[in-house]
Amino acid sequence: MRLIKSIKEYRMLKKLISFLIIHKNFFKLYERITYSLGLLSVPFILISITFLIAYGSIPKILLPSSLDYISSFIIISSFIIGIFLHEISHVIILTNRNISNINLGISLRGIIGGFTSANIDVKTYNEIVLPFYSSGLGLNFLLFLIFLPFFYINSYLHIISVINFWLLFMNGIPAPFVDGGKLFEI
Repeated sequence: MRLIKSIKEYRMLKKLISFLIIHKNFFKLYERITYSLGLLSVPFILISITFLIAYGSIPKILLPSSLDYISSFIIISSFIIGIFLHEISHVIILTNRNISNINLGISLRGIIGGFTSANIDVKTYNEIVLPFYSSGLGLNFLLFLIFLPFFYINSYLHIISVINFWLLFMNGIPAPFVDGGKLFEI
């Protein structure tokens, strides 16, 4: 795991937080949308698991339609951007609650992904636990739904939907170390 430590990265996080504070009303609306979708995402993932088992294979709509160089680039880019936006979603929740001591990082060992943390007391944690863990899932769910119709229009843009579905799927499973597990515990 790696915390953001360089001055440049720290300044970027501070600029992001100040941007979020300036546009607080918009991000309150964003929080309500991602919170709602995030709460729906865990049952959606459980239903998806059941469907995938019953279907016996992965439907075409949940796979990239082609694997050329452009598709490979879009897959990798969508994966990186999806993880980044997922973690920024957590930062938005913390910033909306006036929590400023935020750590943001990436993990390159074991399960590749990102993490967001803050030094907060137990009372504050109990107040923000649901919105915090559901916001990242809600964002991935929202991006999945927005780009899903591109299956019929543009196969390259559809890849964004596919990647966000699988990010949602892997992070929404009710396992102890991912967001879905944290929501399931509550």
